[in-house]
Amino acid sequence: MRTRTGIVGVVGAAVGFIAALLAFVTVNGSLIVLRFREPGRSRPFRVPLAIGRMPVLPVLALASAGLLLMHFEASTYLGGGIALALGFASYALLRRRGGGRRERETA
Repeated sequence: MRTRTGIVGVVGAAVGFIAALLAFVTVNGSLIVLRFREPGRSRPFRVPLAIGRMPVLPVLALASAGLLLMHFEASTYLGGGIALALGFASYALLRRRGGGRRERETA
């Protein structure tokens, strides 16, 4: 059975893929930054293939994610930008309203 997704479904799937790649970039970029900003910090695990303090695998991961991010159409980036803006606006609104948490009454 065939289903028709249309352009909205295709762009929506691509926006989800971009979001996953951006999360991947954030994690690997954070790992590299923390290696240099806090070199003495205790680390529960070690990244293999480091040259000095520079971990090679996260650098390769950033490069591969960058290559993958270059192959999307403009409409996909537009949809991703709109989704990102809506996410930031929702976050700012919730933070302004107290994080959506109710104050507990203390007796």
